[in-house]
Amino acid sequence: MEHVREDPATAWTATYCLRPYHPRTLCGGPNPEFCAFSDGRLLDFKEGKSYAIEAESHRFREALGLLEPPDGTILVIVPGHEARDSNAGRPLARVVAAVANTDRRYVPLIDGLIRTRTVLRRSTSAERSFGTNIRSVRVSEPKRVKGAVVIALDDTVTTGTTFAVVRCLLLEAGASRVGAVALARTVKYF
Repeated sequence: MEHVREDPATAWTATYCLRPYHPRTLCGGPNPEFCAFSDGRLLDFKEGKSYAIEAESHRFREALGLLEPPDGTILVIVPGHEARDSNAGRPLARVVAAVANTDRRYVPLIDGLIRTRTVLRRSTSAERSFGTNIRSVRVSEPKRVKGAVVIALDDTVTTGTTFAVVRCLLLEAGASRVGAVALARTVKYF
């Protein structure tokens, strides 16, 4: 299965994904397309393994540079599926901190988006509708977002619904422009 390289400009209207993601299993058995190097590293990233966070921080840094963001661009993370008061400690929060520490164009806003109600994982449930998502996420600091360029980061995109919700909420809060960048897009086999 060949992957067409995505255009970074899609970050401003849809989602810019850096690579495909082939799940470890397919139809209850091993997926022959699963690659331990890239797909396995993504799973290690999600588990918070330091080597994977360092490697993916580098990938995010490169991708963000292609977007040519202005100074003062706010970096937020797409909250996970579980309700939490803070995103601190999550792998994506560590990426945002690492990127902002090495490039002064970025302002980290780790808790800019908060999941207020747990939603089922997309991998285990078909119910991740726009309505369900928008009722479960809030912009925690709308005054900081107002008038700013904001880029939201996530690890994996399956349908794009959560990024659509995030973009909608940030624009409603007054962001002047919202980008969306993910490490990987789940390959759809059916």
